[in-house]
Amino acid sequence: DGVYYQTEDQNEFFNFRDPSPFIDPVDGNLYMVFEGNVGGVRGEHVITTEDMGHVPPGYEDVGGARYQAGCIGLAKATDLTGDSWEILPPLVTAVGVNDQTERPHYVFKDGKYYLFTISHQFTYADGLTGPDGVYGFVSDSLFGPYEPLNGSGLVLGNPSSQPFQTYSHCVMPNGLVTSFIDSIDKGGVSEDYRIGGTEAPTVEIKIEGTNTYVVKQYEHGFIPPMSNVVTKK
Repeated sequence: DGVYYQTEDQNEFFNFRDPSPFIDPVDGNLYMVFEGNVGGVRGEHVITTEDMGHVPPGYEDVGGARYQAGCIGLAKATDLTGDSWEILPPLVTAVGVNDQTERPHYVFKDGKYYLFTISHQFTYADGLTGPDGVYGFVSDSLFGPYEPLNGSGLVLGNPSSQPFQTYSHCVMPNGLVTSFIDSIDKGGVSEDYRIGGTEAPTVEIKIEGTNTYVVKQYEHGFIPPMSNVVTKK
């Protein structure tokens, strides 16, 4: 729309993808979260004190961070058919921090809304770092405000020894996290790698309040049924 979310005219590298529909357990309406960028011309975002948070003296110059404008967007269906949608303001914004908040999705637990997304090293703003992996936020309401899990938002990060080993994580309602093997380093040189292209080991996390904990690792592609499965003949 160019107001809540960037258009291609505003940013040729805009993100408007990864729709994840869900029924709100409170109001019963059909919604959808998706990856977006905050509306406005690329490079013209003003990084405010609220965006920056607490920074040490001498780091007030935002530099190239004005190009980072990732967000998790929200839309509401006019009815349960999902044929028509109303675009709503973003739930979480990363202006001045990161440019991609991919594959957002929810886990509903203990009356709370757990909103997960994945991101990358290369999409962070100048001077900021973070691993490829799963990031999460929690709120008592669908519309927020949201608080980053574990203080930083990081739920599962790839290790520095294999920074791109897994990708495209999905946190399932039972706490199991599935992903696929991305790039496997063969010789310690960034250009020397092979593509995984298959399911990674499933990881189980425990979600408690504003914190998550790694509990167990399972076999590659371990995804058990979470309810009775009815098949059609």
